[in-house]
Amino acid sequence: MRIGFALPQFHRQAFEVARVAEFAREVERAGAASLWVGDRNLAAVQPSIGYGGQGTTIPPELNPAADPFVLLAVAAAATEHVLLGSHVLIAPLYPPVQLARALTTIDLISGGRLLAGFGIGWSPEEYEAA
Repeated sequence: MRIGFALPQFHRQAFEVARVAEFAREVERAGAASLWVGDRNLAAVQPSIGYGGQGTTIPPELNPAADPFVLLAVAAAATEHVLLGSHVLIAPLYPPVQLARALTTIDLISGGRLLAGFGIGWSPEEYEAA
């Protein structure tokens, strides 16, 4: 069995991002197979569509959120073997050339360990803000 962990990124953990390298090294040392990030640019206070497209609320755990690209780059530099992935990057929110450049850079830093997952998201407020 292969076990992966989410990098500290959301809610209270977003204020501990200075420890991401340490976290990544320790979970790799403990035998983790992968480290993952999500993507959330903002969590609307009064969303028109709630979390995951249901209801009209968003869990407070999704706000604040640290930058997924920075976290992946830090983890790439701090580790040697774990795979580094995004469970969903909301690709349409990013200019394609910059998205490709950022992900290629992370893949190069990591020696080809990046697994990028893409989606379209569900929050109209994120699209309006972008």
